[in-house]
Amino acid sequence: MQIAIVLGLLIIAIVLFATEKLSVDVVTLLLIIVLTLTES
Repeated sequence: MQIAIVLGLLIIAIVLFATEKLSVDVVTLLLIIVLTLTES
């Protein structure tokens, strides 16, 4: 289950990086926060 979450976040991150709707710094911080919160 955790691999699905990580792969989903990776796909979302790639899309956000490619479209640049949010700055790279914001996307990176959001990913760090979400990955920290989803660890179990």
